[in-house]
Amino acid sequence: KHSTYKMASVSTSRFLPAFFAGNRVAVAKLMNDAGQASSRQVAVLAGGIITTHYDADTEVPFRQEPNFWYCSGYTGVNAVIAWTLDPAAPAPVLFVEPQDPEDVWWCGRQQSFEDIGKSEGIADIRPRSALREYLQELKPEVVHTSEASRVHVASVVSALRADFEGFNLCTTDLLNAIGEQRVVKQPCEIDEMRAAV
Repeated sequence: KHSTYKMASVSTSRFLPAFFAGNRVAVAKLMNDAGQASSRQVAVLAGGIITTHYDADTEVPFRQEPNFWYCSGYTGVNAVIAWTLDPAAPAPVLFVEPQDPEDVWWCGRQQSFEDIGKSEGIADIRPRSALREYLQELKPEVVHTSEASRVHVASVVSALRADFEGFNLCTTDLLNAIGEQRVVKQPCEIDEMRAAV
């Protein structure tokens, strides 16, 4: 809900939208080349959420889910990114939780969908609740997702399980492709690691 939280461990200014767009294309290409996906399939990754300590009402410092960040660049909470696994036209959609007006008093005003789209380089920004409608319109042959993200979000927000109901899911190939892609570091990633030393 508190979507103004940012990752403390990564300086996002080093990473331009082209970096994340390139990652989505590269993951789609890896999966297509391996025969694990086609342009009629879609990737869906969930971002991190705010959690509280089990014995108190204080929040655990927020850190974005790393695979979601690698493919989206978005540092807000409770978001989802989806893109078709077509290397030529991945058509990403970022689903963002609209801010509760009461949160403005505590967290400040969240970026508008238009501003989020400009900063992340993703033209299509929709409310988080529109994910299932998107999937129903797209009618993908397979929905590729991360089992870790699925369980993490569904257990707390009761979200993705309902969104995915009735769709053919694959929960291994996407994460494997992202892992393979992340092995080779790009110049901006190397710069970030050097700056951290």
